[in-house]
Amino acid sequence: MSSGPVERNHAARSGKKMDRKPSPKPRYDLIKSFVNDEVFLIPRWLPQKYLANCILVSDRAELLRRLPRQGVVAEIGTQRGDFAKQILEICEPRELHVFDLSFRDFDRAFFDAAISQRQVILHEGDSSTEMTKLPDGAFDWIYIDGDHTFEGVLRDIREAKRLIKPNGFLVFNDYTNYSPLEQMQYGVMRAVNDLCIDGDFEIVIFALSALGYHDVALRRRSLLPDSREELSGKPWNSARVPNEIYEVKEMLGDEERRDSTIKMELADFAKRCWETGRKIELTGGYGESPDLNGTVFTEPASYYYFLAGVAKEARALRIIEIGAWWGGSTLAMLAGGRVVGSPTVVSLDLEHRNLAHLKSQAGIFPIEGDCASRETISKVKELLGTEPIDLLYVDSAHNYEGTLQHFAIYQALYRPRIVIFDDIHLSEPMNAVWSDISACYGIASLDLDTISTDIRPGGEGFGMIWLQRDLRPADL
Repeated sequence: MSSGPVERNHAARSGKKMDRKPSPKPRYDLIKSFVNDEVFLIPRWLPQKYLANCILVSDRAELLRRLPRQGVVAEIGTQRGDFAKQILEICEPRELHVFDLSFRDFDRAFFDAAISQRQVILHEGDSSTEMTKLPDGAFDWIYIDGDHTFEGVLRDIREAKRLIKPNGFLVFNDYTNYSPLEQMQYGVMRAVNDLCIDGDFEIVIFALSALGYHDVALRRRSLLPDSREELSGKPWNSARVPNEIYEVKEMLGDEERRDSTIKMELADFAKRCWETGRKIELTGGYGESPDLNGTVFTEPASYYYFLAGVAKEARALRIIEIGAWWGGSTLAMLAGGRVVGSPTVVSLDLEHRNLAHLKSQAGIFPIEGDCASRETISKVKELLGTEPIDLLYVDSAHNYEGTLQHFAIYQALYRPRIVIFDDIHLSEPMNAVWSDISACYGIASLDLDTISTDIRPGGEGFGMIWLQRDLRPADL
């Protein structure tokens, strides 16, 4: 079906070409808004070869974990310095150069010690101008989050390309063509796509954002053969080494490598949850739980026992459930949490089939509506604030886009220690979801059919990922 009339036009790129024979100016399509007269420039199509080595990660903190540590790095555009704090914590840079037009809102008190030790260096003024004062090839990577106009991004790119090492990264925040929160066009996607096509760069990491403000990390395609070989073992390249996405010490925040693998410990933890859960009393008080065909089950489903075991073994007292249906899983997690404390289970669904019964249970807070909506998220914040949660259970859209969207939103907002996905083998789209999730998290992911097919005996599948890097599964 046609998306509407499309006009063609040429848009000139700013910046001087360095080639002896200038390449043709890039051609952009124009499209008119369906609701007003605004005209959008469509970024150039990016061929697959510029994504051949790209991996997908859940958020920009995960992207940071795949960038070089203890290097010389830069952040262009910081405001209060919130992301600069994450860079210091995760990447431990030798030098962090922070650029902004003004540091009036910058949290100087937090950075005082690092500034005095010259670990953090502030550059106030126009970033593209300030970067001209720095030497070529000095940076391991540069994070660009400054002027979001097409011309502004190009100015930063022109200097940042010069500053990074031959195998360095350029990382771009807000890789999008439009900002929904500001209702204005961005030039980041156009500039990045042009850099790949015209500048011989490729996207190697794509980090999701719940609101569409994605991050991308780029690297030169024309790396020397020895550099390419050296990359194959780097943590960012999980597509080549799926069982070694992180070095164990990075994942745990520990300084020494451990002999046993996270995968084995995660499997042992899952077995413990399954054994423990089957000892928790779940019969009675559940009401009648019909399936989609109207069949009524009078006994708790087997996976309810596993969920109860996870809540107990993980000491999960702050739980979010996305997709409840009749509420059997809700009540199971409540029962497991009650063994170790007084849990709060926030249950999200478009409609709860057993709403009155769930409301009657102390510790369960059902919220009806679209879990991705601002209204629903506001209600969750009223109950849980913004502190991390212990357990996120995803049993919602059962399609590729919806499941990843729901996971991305609540993983970003609530940083759960453990995430469980239901129905990972229910359909081809759900198989694709789990394939991408397990590729991203590697040794921190587990298909529970490998523990026992009795957990989900119908073959629908259960998956678990471990996100708490300062605690091993064996420590619980």
